[in-house]
Amino acid sequence: MSAFRASGQGDIQREPIGRRLIGVALVALAAAATTQGGTWREVLRRVVAVDDRSTLAAVAWLDDDTLLLGGGLGVCRYSLQQGFLTCPVPAKPAPEGVHFVATVATDGTVAVAGSPSLGGEQYAWRVSDERRVFARRNFDFTVADLAIFGNQLVVLGFPSQGPGRAGNPAGGAVWWGPVSPDFSKLSPLLLLPEEQIAAFHASQGLYSGHLHLDADGVAVLLTTAPGVYRFRWDGTPLPTLAADLTRLTLGGSVFQLLSGSLGENWVARYQTVLARPYPDDLVRTPEGFAAVVRCGDRKGVHWELWVLNEQGVARTTPLPVATADFAAHLRCQGRAARLACVWSEAANPADRTRKVRTSTNSLVILQWSP
Repeated sequence: MSAFRASGQGDIQREPIGRRLIGVALVALAAAATTQGGTWREVLRRVVAVDDRSTLAAVAWLDDDTLLLGGGLGVCRYSLQQGFLTCPVPAKPAPEGVHFVATVATDGTVAVAGSPSLGGEQYAWRVSDERRVFARRNFDFTVADLAIFGNQLVVLGFPSQGPGRAGNPAGGAVWWGPVSPDFSKLSPLLLLPEEQIAAFHASQGLYSGHLHLDADGVAVLLTTAPGVYRFRWDGTPLPTLAADLTRLTLGGSVFQLLSGSLGENWVARYQTVLARPYPDDLVRTPEGFAAVVRCGDRKGVHWELWVLNEQGVARTTPLPVATADFAAHLRCQGRAARLACVWSEAANPADRTRKVRTSTNSLVILQWSP
């Protein structure tokens, strides 16, 4: 496996960082974790009224009072004090908007939203005046997650057409480059070993993993390989967190099922595959990086924070969020000692096994108490 380090005026130099993506069995790392210490307490919970078919699937802090909420409504600015403000990204196919937003991110100056559906739509805009920076749809590239910081765009995904595209190795999992609609300007930051590529591509972009960006650099959690991979902004790799933690990875055979029979039978997919601990998101907390872990069964789900260090799981903390809807997912973003989290659940018990259903959308703000 290799990383690519930027030097000078865009020169790219290959730098080996080891082949630590090949997981070994978990050696009691999670068992050694403790739930002692601080807790997350709920300070706000609100049902976010959209239309009954529009789910919430993404959240990002814009400032201490304002969030960007994404999903079937496009992207809207939402004030904790005033409610909905404006909706800069319509729920329309690119280039007019993004028809269903799966991820949204901002550095406070520019924001970007995306979806792995309909050919991988992305839409970027200036926060100050909500003017569009770029909008695109690219059927040759599957985008699972994306983030922005300064003039740097980071994408978790892969070329949809496999190997052979110039400048796009088949093993690329994370890409970075200037804020531009041109995918050819992106360079691979993280490459997978050959034995991991098929499973990563079979993740379809829906189950590929999560990105986190801040002033310290890039952090990546993959569902196809254990650990959280970290890089400085010059591309230099940092020590991997929880490199041997396999409990949050889905095996290659699982991804083959997801792209086959279980891809159509979504009820069986959740009840048999995604009932295991599954990373719904990656956040930075006052204790460090943590996976937002979905723990489900046929009766519903609850969520925990797994704080990660170089040895494994440093601490697990239950979050005060649960639902009887076994198909619910939680997306969160941290800001100082707070977490903003959103999820959607079936409005009626009878809807839980229906693909088209009415939804209740919830927002919760959690506060860290040491």
